[in-house]
Amino acid sequence: MYQVYRIAERIIRANNLNYINWRIGIYKDTDSPNAYSTNVNYIALSTSMYDTFSNNDDALAFVIGHEMAHSLLGHQQRKDKIVSKLNSTRPDAFSHMYQLRKYKIESKNMEYAADVEGAKLITKAGYNLDSANEVMRYIETLPREKFDWRSDHPDPTKRIENLSQN
Repeated sequence: MYQVYRIAERIIRANNLNYINWRIGIYKDTDSPNAYSTNVNYIALSTSMYDTFSNNDDALAFVIGHEMAHSLLGHQQRKDKIVSKLNSTRPDAFSHMYQLRKYKIESKNMEYAADVEGAKLITKAGYNLDSANEVMRYIETLPREKFDWRSDHPDPTKRIENLSQN
């Protein structure tokens, strides 16, 4: 945990984000490398995500910076609004499918934005941005069905392209 806190603290201080009450945690999940953030500035990393990059502070910084960016950009609140609308649509299939498609598109766009903003955060904190590509290359090794049209995350190859362009 100390390593994760140290990295988060460095990102927070370098970007003057200490006015936000950040909470960082690691949850036990040895099978699924993942990280997420919530709308109360809570960032969580699975033990398998931590174990995968525990020997690379720069890569962990990118994961943490990406999740901080989701919070800073208000992504969870935007997703909550879309889901609320999705749940309130009449049971007709067209309205529901339209809202579901909108949710998937918005979610993918939010991932692209969090990648770019997270990259800015870690660069300002002095971390090596090349390690972001290492994280993305690792994500590319995950089963492809995680990133097909049903997913709310874009294909890692497109994320790498977006990150390098922006």
